[in-house]
Amino acid sequence: MSTLMERLVQTQDRTKAVLTTFYGNYSAADLEQQTEFYLNLLRKKNIKGKKIGVLVPPVFSYLSLIMAVNQLGGIVVPLSWQFRNDDLKQILRFLDPHIVFSITNHGGFPFSQAVQEWANTSETHTTLYQSEDCIQWDEHSVGVAEKPLEHSSIDFICCTSGSTGVPKGMMFKTEDIEIMAQYLRDMPDMRASDRFFMTAPPTSVIGIAAMSVGFKEGLQIVFPDSFEIPLMVKLMKDTNTNKMLTTPSILKALYPFMKQMAPNIVESLEFCGLSGEVVTEEIAVQIPLNPHCRLIGLYGSSEMGGILYSNLREKAEWSVYRGVEYRIEQDGEFLIRTMAGFMGYYKQPGLTSELWTSDGWFRTGDLVRMNDNYKLEIIGRKKDVIKKGGQQVVPGEIEKILVQHPNVKQAVVLGAPHSIYGEQVVAFVILHDESRVKELYPFCAERIARFKVPDTFEIVSDIPIVQGKTDKITLLKQFLSKKG
Repeated sequence: MSTLMERLVQTQDRTKAVLTTFYGNYSAADLEQQTEFYLNLLRKKNIKGKKIGVLVPPVFSYLSLIMAVNQLGGIVVPLSWQFRNDDLKQILRFLDPHIVFSITNHGGFPFSQAVQEWANTSETHTTLYQSEDCIQWDEHSVGVAEKPLEHSSIDFICCTSGSTGVPKGMMFKTEDIEIMAQYLRDMPDMRASDRFFMTAPPTSVIGIAAMSVGFKEGLQIVFPDSFEIPLMVKLMKDTNTNKMLTTPSILKALYPFMKQMAPNIVESLEFCGLSGEVVTEEIAVQIPLNPHCRLIGLYGSSEMGGILYSNLREKAEWSVYRGVEYRIEQDGEFLIRTMAGFMGYYKQPGLTSELWTSDGWFRTGDLVRMNDNYKLEIIGRKKDVIKKGGQQVVPGEIEKILVQHPNVKQAVVLGAPHSIYGEQVVAFVILHDESRVKELYPFCAERIARFKVPDTFEIVSDIPIVQGKTDKITLLKQFLSKKG
């Protein structure tokens, strides 16, 4: 089996900078040298079949480490630096890695301390590598009983973001990442002269694929090490970014700073791909990039990779990416078959089997419909459907209406518990003028059925994000805490 390094690091010019982060510029030669450092660190451990947790926020060190683990036959378990004490320990208890690399402190949170506390409560042997700078690594072990090895052909276990619930471990092979990387290379028509800014979470399979693109094609991938908006825009300015791939939420946060700090980027951007959330054509009005910039919606899933694309300069109607088969169920659920695809959820065969039909179709959980142009329109998530007094309400439909109001900058709709109706419709909105919030009720009532109109409009100053996606769990908790 070929490794991630063999499949995805093939630039002809080994000295050209193909990855830029907050910490510097890196070439293929730099990656090979740093990967060799970790190979020497791990060779004596015989890690084949072992799960290696990697909680290392600096992107270049993280990428070098997962390359080394993959090359030695270990199972890469990326751990998000956005996790905190409880959710990090929950993930560690579930995945139970044999070895964990962690940075001592990042963004004021003591990651190594949290990892150590988990290891102290574990009954099995765990080796911990901890560092302040990703240069000097302190090694020590906790526990006695050996953990069993994994005998199935898993290369990566990547966790979902947890933006709508408890994170799950998705199992992948190395070739799945290569197929996803091909999708990312094709859509923006990449050239060796490009400076491509990406904000995919580096611990996701899409993030790993995105980072590899530069090393495969010889173009410059600009990848921030954290979601610090002014620093991200400075990085775009310093590299003269000409293409980008991000989420609508992050673009909306970046844009005011781009206009102020890097107006030349706004004027010269050639391509902007948006994914990870519901994307509508209203984004072209809300974020007026230059008219020559291709504004493309990209729809996919963490499990199956790229599926659909849409020209957001026109109507948000979606075409199927080549190599993807699909069908629409009677209830509107979108089912697919693709070249890529995860192996299943780690230690959750029941959940895995729920996602596949008996004849091999993957249930995306998204609701779609075919329009008169024989294109697909995305209605919303099946599991997000709000059941209000016996009626079903799709949040995505209401969000699309709300963002058409000129006073609405951003909207997220959720279902919240209600003593009479079972669930109520709650809209979280960021407004240009908060005094005009009363306009939203009649605006919606003129356009959608009464039972779909939000029961409550919550004005917020920002929408929380986890791994680049709207953090719906936090929004709901904030709403419930206000209501007592």
